[in-house]
Amino acid sequence: MEHLVKGIEWAIEEDVDIINLSFGFQKSSAALEDVIKKANRNNIIVIAAAGNTYGFGVDYPAKYSNVLSIGSLNEDLSKAYFSGEGKIDFVTLGTDLKSINNKGAYDYFDGTSFSAAYFTGMISLIISKLSDKEAAYQFINDELKKYAYDLGADGRDNKYGYGLILIKN
Repeated sequence: MEHLVKGIEWAIEEDVDIINLSFGFQKSSAALEDVIKKANRNNIIVIAAAGNTYGFGVDYPAKYSNVLSIGSLNEDLSKAYFSGEGKIDFVTLGTDLKSINNKGAYDYFDGTSFSAAYFTGMISLIISKLSDKEAAYQFINDELKKYAYDLGADGRDNKYGYGLILIKN
């Protein structure tokens, strides 16, 4: 945990716009929660994978209220069987995603870690068009949900959050 906290502190010092945490823990950490709050105070958007908990609760740090928690969908826009439920903010595709494996070759993967990375890429495209870091932080945290394609129960729910964000060029 100490290395993660130091990494986030480094990102704050480097004045990054966005932090992707494509992993999770079952237990909270006061040090992790504090450094994420510090990142937020510096208008850094923090995105985390909800966790591959097979419908059980969301992992930390995604479970923190000031972190965007990303769940996974199948191609038919239903919740992926492995995706956590609970504090979900948004969902993206999370099955059969093409990426590079540990041998440097292309492969296909499933998981909320891949969904979070995909979502982070979309968010980076959105914030690149906004006037400044503070405006980007405010838009993502306050306005983005208005643009989500609602899935499941009307409004925010524990499987799909606010829904799916789609980026159109």
